[in-house]
Amino acid sequence: MPAIDCPRCRSANPLDARFCVNCGASLITTCPSCATPLVPGARFCHNCGHSLAEIQPEASQARLQKYIPRELLAKLEAVRASHGMRGERRIVTILFCDVKGSTALAESLDPEEWAEIMNGAFEYLIRPIYRYEGTLARLMGDAILAFFGAPIAHEDDPQRAVRAGLDIVDGMRVYRLRVRQERGLEFDVRVGIHTGLVVVGEVGSDLRVEYTAMGHGLTFSMKVERETEITGPMAAKLFVASSTTDADLFLVVRVFDPQGKEVTFMGSTDPNTPVANGWLRASHRRLVPKRSLPYRPYHPHDRVEPLTPGEVYECDVEIVTSCIVVPAGWTVALTVRGKDYEYEGELSDFAKSFHYGTRGTGGMTHADPDDRPAAVFDNRVTLHGGGDRPSWLLLPVIP
Repeated sequence: MPAIDCPRCRSANPLDARFCVNCGASLITTCPSCATPLVPGARFCHNCGHSLAEIQPEASQARLQKYIPRELLAKLEAVRASHGMRGERRIVTILFCDVKGSTALAESLDPEEWAEIMNGAFEYLIRPIYRYEGTLARLMGDAILAFFGAPIAHEDDPQRAVRAGLDIVDGMRVYRLRVRQERGLEFDVRVGIHTGLVVVGEVGSDLRVEYTAMGHGLTFSMKVERETEITGPMAAKLFVASSTTDADLFLVVRVFDPQGKEVTFMGSTDPNTPVANGWLRASHRRLVPKRSLPYRPYHPHDRVEPLTPGEVYECDVEIVTSCIVVPAGWTVALTVRGKDYEYEGELSDFAKSFHYGTRGTGGMTHADPDDRPAAVFDNRVTLHGGGDRPSWLLLPVIP
């Protein structure tokens, strides 16, 4: 029977396996040119055509492990073997680092050249993570995602993340100069760090983050490298689990200037309206496939399908059509929360004259205790992503 051999422990695994059934190691190989997940046994990348003849999983694993100090590797293996973190909630510091203007740079180079530049950069991105006993959670085509506080926790994990970020920036000064001298390119990275509550799964499992329905929710953001027009309908796919039998999903598309100030607009009923809003009650998640489109999920709302607490459900959320041109260097963000949007910036005198001057939706609020009993909707919601749960936000970008 055909099988995939694990690059770490050599155990045989089913062809559709994503992680090793024996040691939990990832079985997914990515293209070194475009970072697309590869089909087992492929000789060429089905996305960019890059030759894969030289890829050896064992060598790839060895290249990554050369950055890990021996003592840290022993700690990680002990945590993996103990399965001691399944479903545990922890305060974790997350470090994200990516290349500035990577899209434009990659477009100007041959795939092999870009892969060579990034392979050199990863030397400076990865070592500081392990130096301060962080964990590399995702290695992407032009970015890394690392955790400090999971699976190994320290009292000073936020400080460790900051030190790692500073070391990355310092190291990249040397590499940036080298790339400029050898290739005439401006190459640099940016680092973002955030500390918050996450739900920690097994090592190698999907990513999960949690928010309380009555809190501020979770915000996912992306800085645009060039002036970008967003015009048309929007939608999002989320994989959610609730601590109760239902959940209200409020999605807000937002824009922030380079100083981090949110930009709102004069709406028909509210002087501080975000770019767009969407809402779905998870118990009404059922779709009509024949009437649904990627940008317009169609929910009949003809029945209530309660959630089983803790189980993960796929939810497609329609977001109201909007139109905006976002300047280069500004940030587009999606906030997922359990209650109506609330503008938190400074109100103008004109805005203060409105009863609903901060809601973004005027008087159309969701606060009726009969419709939203606290026993059900004052809950904890967990968002799952990655692996076989590909969450996304669909934006209509006009070229």
